[in-house]
Amino acid sequence: MSATCEPAGPEQDRCTIAGISTSKTAFVTDEIMLKHKCHVSHPESPDRLIRILQVFEEQGIFADENLLKVEARAGTDDEIDTVHDPDHRAYIDSLHTLSKAQIRKQADRWDSVYFCKDSHESARVAVGSCVVVTEAVCAGRVKNAIAVVRPPGHHAEAHCCMGFSLYNNVAVAAKIARQRCGANRVLIVDWDVHHGNGTQNMFLEDPNVLYISIHRWEHGKGFYPTGDAGAPTTVGSGAGAGFSVNIGWNQGHNAVGDTEYLLAFSNVIMPIAMDFNPDLVFVSAGFDAARGDPLGGCDVTPEGYARMTHMLCGLAEGRVIMALEGGYNTTSISYSFAACARVLLGHPPPPFSEPLRRPHAGYLHLCPCASSSYPPPPFSDTFRAPLHSARLSSEMYSDCMTCLLPMMCCHPCGFGCLWAPRCPGSSVCAGNTDWWVHHAPTGRCATSPPPSTRMQRIGRCCYPWYDVQFNPQKNVVRDGQRVATNAVRGVALIRMKLFSLFSS
Repeated sequence: MSATCEPAGPEQDRCTIAGISTSKTAFVTDEIMLKHKCHVSHPESPDRLIRILQVFEEQGIFADENLLKVEARAGTDDEIDTVHDPDHRAYIDSLHTLSKAQIRKQADRWDSVYFCKDSHESARVAVGSCVVVTEAVCAGRVKNAIAVVRPPGHHAEAHCCMGFSLYNNVAVAAKIARQRCGANRVLIVDWDVHHGNGTQNMFLEDPNVLYISIHRWEHGKGFYPTGDAGAPTTVGSGAGAGFSVNIGWNQGHNAVGDTEYLLAFSNVIMPIAMDFNPDLVFVSAGFDAARGDPLGGCDVTPEGYARMTHMLCGLAEGRVIMALEGGYNTTSISYSFAACARVLLGHPPPPFSEPLRRPHAGYLHLCPCASSSYPPPPFSDTFRAPLHSARLSSEMYSDCMTCLLPMMCCHPCGFGCLWAPRCPGSSVCAGNTDWWVHHAPTGRCATSPPPSTRMQRIGRCCYPWYDVQFNPQKNVVRDGQRVATNAVRGVALIRMKLFSLFSS
C-alpha cells in the first residue's frame, strides 16, 4: 500500500483531507536515524530510539493488528525549504564533506548542537518520515500515526540549528499538510519540557496553525531556551496574534507532574483546541517532562501521557500524528511513548498506578471561603451555593496559570466549569485583574462582581464554558480589540481573541 500523496503542483488539484474509514495506525522509523551520534557521551543518543523499539516489541505494539508499518524516506529539498532557508539546508548537506575536526568546529557555532558525518542523512530521514505519515493520515489510509524519529526538531529555526535540532520535522510536516494535503487548520501541541521556539516562530503570523506549548519557562531564565519566546504573553503576531499559546511552568523542578499537566489540558489546552476545530493534530512528543528525566526534572508518568493523548484523540476525528522530540531517560521515554502508542492503537488509557495528588503542597492556596475538603463536594441541584475560589502561588506557576489552573482541582463542578477566578484579597491577583468566578447565569460567587464584568457564551465547546471579560477600565481598546495591560492576563487574552474569532 502506498503511503504518499502525489505532490501537488500549482496547476494540480490538491489533496483533501479524506474521511476516516480505518482504525489503522501508521508507524515509521528507520535505522538511518541511528547514524547521527556524538563523538562523546551525549543525552541525545541513538540509544533513545533503540530502547523505544525494544519496549514497543516487549509490549506487543508491533504485533497489534491495527499497526501499519510505513517505509521511511528522506525529505526532499522542496519539503525542507517550506520552512527552512535553502542556505540552511545547503549548509547541513555540506557537513559530510568536512573532516571530523572541521565538523566539530562547525557544531561549536551553534547553541547546543553536535554533528557527525552522517547527520545530514539522519536529519533528512527524520523530516521525510514525518511527511510520509502525514500524507498517509490526510489521504485516509490510516487514522493516526507514530513517528519515532531523531534528531529532534522543534528548536530548529528557519535559518539555524539549535537545541539538538537540525531540521524542524513537525513544522515541515505541518506545512506540507497545509500546502498539499488539504488541511485548512492544523494544531501543534508541544509537550516537550523545553519550549519549541523554532516551531512557534515558523507559524508566528499564521492564523491557520495553532501552536500550543506546555513547558518549563522559569521566567525566561535558567532553563533552555531562555528569553521571552515561551512566555505566556507571547501570543503570535500579525494575523497570527492569538494563535500561539504558551503555558510556562516556573520553579517546576520535581514539582510539576500528572496533576498539573492534566489540569492544564482540561482547562486550557482542550477548550482552546476544540474551539479551533483542527483538521489535523500534531504532537511534538518530547518525553523529557517524564519522571526521571535528567534534563526536565518534572514528574509526568506514562499514565499521564496516555491520558493527554486520549484527550487529543477527540480532536480532528482522531487524526493525530505523534512525532518524537526530546526525552533523555531511555526508560522513561520508552514506556511513556509506548503508553501513548497504545492509546493511538485504540486501547483505553491505563489506570494510574498511584492516586493523583492534589497540586503540589505549598503551592496551592485555598482562600478562606473555600471548603477544606478535597475534592470539594458538588453543587446542590439549585446551584445556589457560593463557588470556591482559589489561587496558585506565582512562585511555582507563571502568572497566567495563577488565574487558570485552580479551576478543576478546587472548583466544585470539576470538569464541568472552567473559569478565570479572582479571590477577594488575593495577593497574587489583587491590583492586576478583576476576574471573578461564576458557574452559570443562576450561580454567583460569594462577592458579586463589578457591573462592568460580563459573561460571554462560547459556542462550539462541549463544556459549559463562559469567559469572563476584563474590567474595561483596566484595558486599552486598540483597533477594536481588547489589549491586556498586564502580563497576568496573557492566556485569558488569547482565549478572548480565539473565541471571538471562532464563535462569529
